[in-house]
Amino acid sequence: MTDDSIVSERLYFAYTLAPPPLDRFDVKRTVSAELFGKPATLTIIGSSHYIASRQLGFHELCSCRPLHAESMASVSLLEPVDQSFTFENDLLSASTTLETRPLSDHPTTDHADIAYRFASEAWTMITLTRTGYETYHTYPEYDCTLYTRTHLTAVTDIESSDIDPPLTTDCRIQTD
Repeated sequence: MTDDSIVSERLYFAYTLAPPPLDRFDVKRTVSAELFGKPATLTIIGSSHYIASRQLGFHELCSCRPLHAESMASVSLLEPVDQSFTFENDLLSASTTLETRPLSDHPTTDHADIAYRFASEAWTMITLTRTGYETYHTYPEYDCTLYTRTHLTAVTDIESSDIDPPLTTDCRIQTD
């Protein structure tokens, strides 16, 4: 099964200690970016997205196909979502809030740092913000946009840290 043929009623999120094997996914587009002044990669895959910074020990994978990870959360695409979860390692903490919005409620691709159009109204977009990033996943088959806002906070002084990669103190997703 290719990523493009996936029809799912759930979206799965995982944070991992190491980069996941992206060769298992259909990589559509990748761009280089920065998180906390460290190199990062924004990737749109055939089943959603991957955001990572090896130097920060930060690897977020979001997919319409079930993920096999020690720590994972999932949300339904069939009902309204208002949920959040967190991740923390020795350098940063990430707090992600998810909301279901109307299908038309997403910015134009001009405002995205990376975007990919899967079908007429089916998009994945990632936009970096001053404190993290936002993602938009549109699902015309469910008449909705799943919006996520991730706020990143430094736990220690990232610039002077000699931890490479950081040790993870809590790789579990904590849901509200």
